[in-house]
Amino acid sequence: MADTVVIGSANMDTVYSVAHIPAPGETIISGGVMLNAGGKGANQAVAAGKLGGDTAFVGAVGADAAGDALRKSLTGANVNLDLLSTSHEPTGSAFICVADSGENSIVVYPGANACVSAAMIDAAELLIAAAKVCVMQLEVPHETVWHAVEVCKRHNVKVLLNPSPAADIPDEVLAATDILVPNEHEAEALMGCTPDGDALKAYCARKGIGRIVMTMGSHGVWNATRDEAIFYPCKKAVAVDTTGAGDCFLGALAAHLANGHDIDAAIRFAMAASAITVTRAGAQKAMPTLDEVNAAMAKA
Repeated sequence: MADTVVIGSANMDTVYSVAHIPAPGETIISGGVMLNAGGKGANQAVAAGKLGGDTAFVGAVGADAAGDALRKSLTGANVNLDLLSTSHEPTGSAFICVADSGENSIVVYPGANACVSAAMIDAAELLIAAAKVCVMQLEVPHETVWHAVEVCKRHNVKVLLNPSPAADIPDEVLAATDILVPNEHEAEALMGCTPDGDALKAYCARKGIGRIVMTMGSHGVWNATRDEAIFYPCKKAVAVDTTGAGDCFLGALAAHLANGHDIDAAIRFAMAASAITVTRAGAQKAMPTLDEVNAAMAKA
């Protein structure tokens, strides 16, 4: 069993280094290419596992070399893979352009991730029921995510939902979400307005969401409920690659909450973890360890 369960995607990323993100119709030359284990779900599970969380991952990979590499990356972060399925579809893949500025542009092919089903969630129900926190995103079929939220609520497990890629989310799912964790673009897509503190409070009240923790990259983090909104400024870091920063934040947040810390401490811990991640290339291999984060926080 595990305190933190992550349900979601696993991809093999092909990462191209570019001077800038190409515009529509533009062809540019890459200065380098790397293969990295990725996928939002797997990234978040690796972050949680490396940061002291007792973590399990529910998802699917293909019976191929990419699937083998993803399994190795996850087990290397002490993530339980008893409910990671092997699909007849190839492992999901992502093609990522990383600009010299550290910004990125991503295209994802779901592959095996499209096979993550409600039946797989039912098979994982005992695992989910024993957890303290369950993390989900939207890179697997949405109906599977909605079903997983129902299972979590049935067992009083805290739901952390990352609405990425941005999509319409049923009101009943939002109302069952304990912590919605979007970035500012995903929040704007959901809310239809600029997501400042007042707007986040109003959205929590209107949709019945327990809390919104909105990340804004180097600009900081908003922590909002229907009653208050608190802003956390971000200390500057020299960004090398922002690809896994949001996933690191969510994995760190989940692990710290599952380990008994309050939301304020969990946000500060997650910000410190993601600040380390952006200084390194890659996604899963860039995730810091618990000792690294604790050392960084001690120096702050």
